Amino acid sequence: MLEILLALVVLLELIAPFVSNTYGVDGGYHVSWIGEFTSLLARGVYLPRWIPEAYSGFGAPSFYFYPPLTYYIAYVFRAATGVTNSITLFQMTGLFATVASFFTVRTLLSALGSEGYQKNIAASLYAFAPLRIAELYSRSNLSVHVGYIFLPLVWYGIVVILQSQRVTRLRGILILAFSLALLAITNIPLLFVTLTSIGVAAILFYKRITRSVMEDVALAGLLVIALSAFHFFTVLSYMPYSNLTGLLVIRPAYLLTDLLHGASMAAAYHVFLVFIAIVIIGGAFTKLRRSKRGIDPQERTVMKLGLAVASLVVFLSLPVVSVPFWRFLPPLPLIQDSWRFYSYGLLFVVAMVAIASTPTMRKASRAVVWIWVLGALGPMLLVVFHFHLYPHFERPSDIATEYLTNHAVSRDSVVLTMKRHQNDVPALASLSGNERVELAAQSLTSETFEATLKSPRTVTFHRFYWPAWRLYSNGQELKTWPDSIGRATADLPAGNYEAIWKLERSPLEQAGLWVSVLTVAGIIAIMAAGRVRRRGMAKGAQP
Repeated sequence: MLEILLALVVLLELIAPFVSNTYGVDGGYHVSWIGEFTSLLARGVYLPRWIPEAYSGFGAPSFYFYPPLTYYIAYVFRAATGVTNSITLFQMTGLFATVASFFTVRTLLSALGSEGYQKNIAASLYAFAPLRIAELYSRSNLSVHVGYIFLPLVWYGIVVILQSQRVTRLRGILILAFSLALLAITNIPLLFVTLTSIGVAAILFYKRITRSVMEDVALAGLLVIALSAFHFFTVLSYMPYSNLTGLLVIRPAYLLTDLLHGASMAAAYHVFLVFIAIVIIGGAFTKLRRSKRGIDPQERTVMKLGLAVASLVVFLSLPVVSVPFWRFLPPLPLIQDSWRFYSYGLLFVVAMVAIASTPTMRKASRAVVWIWVLGALGPMLLVVFHFHLYPHFERPSDIATEYLTNHAVSRDSVVLTMKRHQNDVPALASLSGNERVELAAQSLTSETFEATLKSPRTVTFHRFYWPAWRLYSNGQELKTWPDSIGRATADLPAGNYEAIWKLERSPLEQAGLWVSVLTVAGIIAIMAAGRVRRRGMAKGAQP
């Protein structure tokens, strides 16, 4: 019966993208960004940065900062299927992440010694658990959902490093490096949750950390920086010109406080399912310890780490007492909310279900599977039949004002302010007689204006000021600045000429791109050389 219900949950999740357009509070801007990012790619901009249509055509630098991998995946589906509808691409990407995470977690579970039926049940639980439904259909933070693909691979890389002999060290280093780099260009808070959990593991199991392990992890860390440099060097280059401080949360929303005010009931449901599973498994483990029966070493290791992370999450969820830590302890302000750690509650429970070997632990694991399967069934029926227990909240597509240029008007009023100016001409100036400044040609990375001026004029352009947009006339760069509402402004000289705006890369952005490209090329070359050498050794060993 359990297997039938689990199969039903899996079936509902697999068909949901084809019968429902449901998405939650963060879904609006992901849907919008999918449309904008994939459109830019389809039009030949292979590293999208600037969104030209945002804020009533004044543009936005969102893709200079937001990790891009989720939207590249969406573009693959657009290119393969011809589908351009953003909601459909959102659903396709979400379905891909669900299925892909099933296979990546199987890789980790195999490394932990799980096999057969037990491994497949646990992997299904990871991919189709109630928490995953909440991430995709209630919160709809698509990048977090995609990030679940890489969480198991990060820990698989760590396991490989811990178990590797000298001849196989490179494999563990590369797995850890690539999985962390892919996670980094998918979702930043989830990356820092992962790094925090790795730090907890290092403290708990410091006796197992040898010099070679530290060397391998350090090398993997350097590779992560190099592989993701094309994105994060760009972030560093343009951070002073944005509102990124708005991403730092020093006073998170506490679920307990919300519940006291009668809010967040849906979130409480999913949090309850996570913690009841942890309590059941933790209780079974405690029972084993008190009975002085033999405890499997693998179970003990996973349990120790899981309960430590769960204890951290409980503490960070407590109002008042945890406030100083959210305010002053990096990287918590970037993690933003204790909800982010629930991904590791899920991974911990799944790992325990997969490796449970004693009758007590297997009984507890089966109880957890029953609870989560039944807990997933209700939400999936609501999704498939497009039924809402609460009013459906949608954010405007331009709501992610944290990525807005800091020269614009306040984040609260920017949407309405720029909408009032959406019909302004491309170049606004006080002209007389036959003077003119007219848009002659436009692309995604340049704009050409034909200017005929009898005297110098101050011209305001229909775009936010952004330092990557540079203005040239007769081969010389002109000084530009923002006006009172953030629009790009320049003093154009007298004469008859072309003024050309160009979207250019900063030196640090260009350096990051080269670092990433050369790192990938170097890794490929090393792997190819190693393969050739192994083939040569194999042939030499033949009689």
